[in-house]
Amino acid sequence: MNSIQSSRRQGIVLTEEKLSVLNCTNSTHASLEDSAYDSDSTNSVSSSPLPLSKVGKKAFDFRKSPRKRTDPGAFSLYDLIKKPTHELKARVEAGDKGILPLTHTAMKIELHGQSYLYMEVTIDSTLEFDLELKDIQSDVLVDRCNYVMVPDNKRVNHHNIHITFPTASDYVFTVLGKRPYEASFSPRLTYMIKGTGANTAARTAACYKMRASAVTHGASAISAPEKALKMQFRIPSKVTLLVDYRYGNQEKVPHEPIFQRGEGNNVDVLLTFPKKGGYKLKILGQTQGEYVFRKLFEYTISDAVATPVENLPPKMWSPLSHFPSSIYSPVNGTLMPGSLTRFKLRVKDAVAIKVIGNNTVGHLRRNEEDNELFEGSVIIGEFSSGAVNVMAKFYDKSEEYVPIA
Repeated sequence: MNSIQSSRRQGIVLTEEKLSVLNCTNSTHASLEDSAYDSDSTNSVSSSPLPLSKVGKKAFDFRKSPRKRTDPGAFSLYDLIKKPTHELKARVEAGDKGILPLTHTAMKIELHGQSYLYMEVTIDSTLEFDLELKDIQSDVLVDRCNYVMVPDNKRVNHHNIHITFPTASDYVFTVLGKRPYEASFSPRLTYMIKGTGANTAARTAACYKMRASAVTHGASAISAPEKALKMQFRIPSKVTLLVDYRYGNQEKVPHEPIFQRGEGNNVDVLLTFPKKGGYKLKILGQTQGEYVFRKLFEYTISDAVATPVENLPPKMWSPLSHFPSSIYSPVNGTLMPGSLTRFKLRVKDAVAIKVIGNNTVGHLRRNEEDNELFEGSVIIGEFSSGAVNVMAKFYDKSEEYVPIA
């Protein structure tokens, strides 16, 4: 027993098959990739948990040194005696790290062109965690919308990890952790992910956290030979949406898409095209209690046909430009003088809405069962010209109305 403990202090690791001498310090990801595993191994992904009788024995030892929290590298290994990839554990250290991989116990994951990865882990309830994904080839951290960890409400301490890869590259994925008595985060779990394909689906990993899905347009590339486009999504009621809508040259489109809440959690998004050509659309979401919007869906639209000017939507301001606010009618921004126009709007937090313009005035009725829904018919003045504004009041005790469209 004493000789074994002495050997471990000197960096000698005891396994069931053999003794291996490891010299482990901080280094670059390149040294980790070059020396940590056998490139010829084909048995690199394990689909079952590692037996507890084996995870208690260290597959390797390492010594941590101070690191910046944003550095996704967990550790490096070199002077490794060659051994099968499946013996190189994804776990940094067994036992006291507070995290156990359930579906992927090997450090190296080969995706063979796939653009999505699903993993399961258990995490100690006292461990605060964070995630990092780094593109090795471009040496940049990947946007957080591409990876999320979602608690499994049916199993205690179980978490599901969803990762989408925006480009075909190799990645380092790290789970960092911090206990209440620790001053900073440190790596708990690290994977080298090789051979990924570019994500061709519109959704990002953030969709799994917000329970959002695309009903009609699942692919990120859309050919739109029509003058308008209707898309449908399934969005939980507690999620707020907004859009980033731009021309192909990244110039912002002045006419934003219109949201329409349907039955259940269905949401329609109506797109128009002020001019023919290409467009970029990002749909972002925010859950209650969060302060940032995360990208849920991203589209590249090509071959769009210009929408006639009279059919372009009205100019909208917050909160009408944010879902769950919705415009049901009129969806066109051009109104005919002398016409009886039906208005139906859903405006979050509004208490009163009126329509005003030159020779035009009208108040919309608030729905008694759904107090965010307002509707009514307004006669557009026969000789009116210029803008017709939809104004909303957000406080009962205030007489101030602000324009929303």
